[in-house]
Amino acid sequence: MRTRAYQHQREFIKWARDRQFLPLLSETGTGKTYMALNWLEVNKAKRVLWLEDPVYIEGVTDDIEELSGFKTTVLKGTRERRLRDLQQAPDGIIVTNYETCRTIGPALRSQHFDAVVADESTILKNSRTARYKAAYKYLHDVPLRCIMTGTLVTNSLFDIWAQYLFLDHGRTFGRSFVKFRERFFYPAGFDWQLKAGAEERIQTIISMGAYRKLKKDCLDLPPKLYKRFPVKQTVRQQRAYDQLWNDMELELDNGEWFETKYVLAQLAKLLQITSGGLLQDGKLVQTYPSGKITALRLLLGRLLEHHQGVVIWVRYHFELEQIIKMCRKAGIQGVALTANEDAAESVRIFQREKNCRVFITTLSRGARALTLTKASAAVYYSRDFSVERRIQSEDRTHRIGSEKHSVIEYWDLVCKGTVDERTVRDVAEKRLLGRKLIDRKSIRKIVAGH
Repeated sequence: MRTRAYQHQREFIKWARDRQFLPLLSETGTGKTYMALNWLEVNKAKRVLWLEDPVYIEGVTDDIEELSGFKTTVLKGTRERRLRDLQQAPDGIIVTNYETCRTIGPALRSQHFDAVVADESTILKNSRTARYKAAYKYLHDVPLRCIMTGTLVTNSLFDIWAQYLFLDHGRTFGRSFVKFRERFFYPAGFDWQLKAGAEERIQTIISMGAYRKLKKDCLDLPPKLYKRFPVKQTVRQQRAYDQLWNDMELELDNGEWFETKYVLAQLAKLLQITSGGLLQDGKLVQTYPSGKITALRLLLGRLLEHHQGVVIWVRYHFELEQIIKMCRKAGIQGVALTANEDAAESVRIFQREKNCRVFITTLSRGARALTLTKASAAVYYSRDFSVERRIQSEDRTHRIGSEKHSVIEYWDLVCKGTVDERTVRDVAEKRLLGRKLIDRKSIRKIVAGH
């Protein structure tokens, strides 16, 4: 494994040498951070701006210092504190979130950075946001530019244009979104559809200039096995679910027009009910006896007979609390990563302590920058519609260090006949779209596992 990984890194250094614009699209878990640092060193970058999701700034800072000789400075806190720390920062890598471009953009421009790295560049997929406009405006003149993501497409092929505009100022897909859309799409009612052959042309354009490796190409990791565990809702759950669903249908029958925001909010409520709760303004206002918690207790009993560790992913905090209570009652030892817990310490406890069998966290808190290779099984108690979070969360257990396992299992708890099934299907379809685009494989081959 280490020999293949070493050859992979050597291949990348040779490929990336002297490249001004670097689209680093390798699969999560293949060492994109290490590759980006090598690219910066080879191109003699001394002062670098590293844009990161705020949740993962501490993790990537540790990785940079461990994997390279760069000194790091983190910009966070108030606007005044960020300005002060920026002015005092020595040469090296300055790590901050994307919003900093909006709050102190002119100060960033005055630093004359040698390079900018946009980690998880899908944050820049919408060119109309204030965050994107500031990043493009104030970092426009930075000569060396890199975007990094394993999921270039999270919703539609429209995601590509803004990320590439930030990368190379339109050299790949043009400076006009309207022209990009007209080049590859045609209007179909209220939506846009791909023109014949457009997907293949986009594939060719991307493959000519991007660096893309899959884990199977450079690491000897175990195969993934996907399974569903059907759940029957309790009577109270089903009654609440049906009532909310019927109310939505009644509004539609009465000619009500739904805004996207409203529809998503209603779908979220339906998903909450399938997990035994209902939120209002972020607070739990109603609970129901949950069929999922019963199913999880049964499934965990089976998994812990064959797996040393299991990761449980949830979407909502109230689900996390339910699971902690269930584990305590069942005598299952584990650790829960919440917003108030230290991520590094929680991971250390899970990875090193033999009796710690379960790691529980939310998709928003733990989907990136964690190494949970003790676990050879993961359970999705609930999900959202983000394919990026799904892929990132799977790769917490499927990465370097998991070679010792014969297989990694991924279980989805799914309430039958509900929108719970829709989340699983939609994320799978988005994932297929992204793989088809970048890897130039047909849907038929991907589904067949080739």
